[in-house]
Amino acid sequence: MKKIIYLLIFLPFFGTSQYTSIPDSAFEAKLITLGLDDTWDGQVLTSNIDTVTNLDVNCYNCFDTLELIYDLTGIEAFDALENLDCSYHFIDNLNLSSNTNLINVNLKSNNRLTLLELNGNPNLVSLNLMQCSLDFLSLNGASSLTTFYEPYHGMITANFNGCSSLTELDLSPGVSDVNLNGCTSLTDLEIYNRPIFLNNNPNLSSLDISSCSSLNEVVLRFTAINCFNAKNGNSNLRVRTYFDTTISCIEVSDTNIANLNNWIIEPNVSLSTDCSFASNCFDFTSVVEQSTKIRVYPNPTSNLISIDVLGFENKVHVELYDLNGRLLETSNNVIVSLKNYQRGIYLLKVSYGEKTELLRVLRD
Repeated sequence: MKKIIYLLIFLPFFGTSQYTSIPDSAFEAKLITLGLDDTWDGQVLTSNIDTVTNLDVNCYNCFDTLELIYDLTGIEAFDALENLDCSYHFIDNLNLSSNTNLINVNLKSNNRLTLLELNGNPNLVSLNLMQCSLDFLSLNGASSLTTFYEPYHGMITANFNGCSSLTELDLSPGVSDVNLNGCTSLTDLEIYNRPIFLNNNPNLSSLDISSCSSLNEVVLRFTAINCFNAKNGNSNLRVRTYFDTTISCIEVSDTNIANLNNWIIEPNVSLSTDCSFASNCFDFTSVVEQSTKIRVYPNPTSNLISIDVLGFENKVHVELYDLNGRLLETSNNVIVSLKNYQRGIYLLKVSYGEKTELLRVLRD
């Protein structure tokens, strides 16, 4: 009995070490090289990484494919991380939203990267996505972002909501859907939707710059815009469009602004303070894991996944995409089977009434 009591008294002092899973062997090898880990066992002591502020695991000088990182799972435990260089790897999707102290992120030449989320990262200043084949980008709330190097081909959705420090934005490779709400410091915007870089994705059909109060110069090339709200209150705004034949009306604060600032637009385009656009014309479809309106379950799943739109009893339209933006199937059913697809992340585009949401689901 005395031995048992002795054990119970002293057991709390030994404690239990907390570990973070690192399933990618190349990522763990980098951590071992940096002295943050000492055993190649698929995990790292959390206390070794949660105070790290700078992490450089780039593979610019790698000569062995075994050094390439495919999965950065475990990065979420780097609580204090400010600077991340993970360039020249094969990462396909990445969520850095929990790394709220990030300032500089370099993901250059991750040419398999298709989904990147940096939501609620108010300290983020610089993001390098050069030579990335990105489809889905969300920078919601990146209020300090000033430097953005765009990927090399067109994106399907790009969310810059709340990027209030961004002054210049060049989306020359193209974009299908963009959210610029709250980009109050933006002065120059160029969108060049080159068909070769859109990869058969839909062309940009709407653009709302009404909250971009500092925007002076907008250049659009080869878009398919039907709804264009340029009512940003800036009397110096100048718009130039080239080969944008679908624009028929541009909503502005002052109908004389085109003559005053030498706008270059098609002769048949009219300017109005009210173009009577449809109520859902400027709806932006962003990628979310959870929705307050739509319940998707079970998620993860190995077979069937059910879709429940709360309070909506009419038909829904469902589209299933992979992370390369390829449409895999369409359906009007609220039950979708993932049984015949490989394990990984997929996107469910659910349209109901005049609303559309894009949800991330996992096939395990």
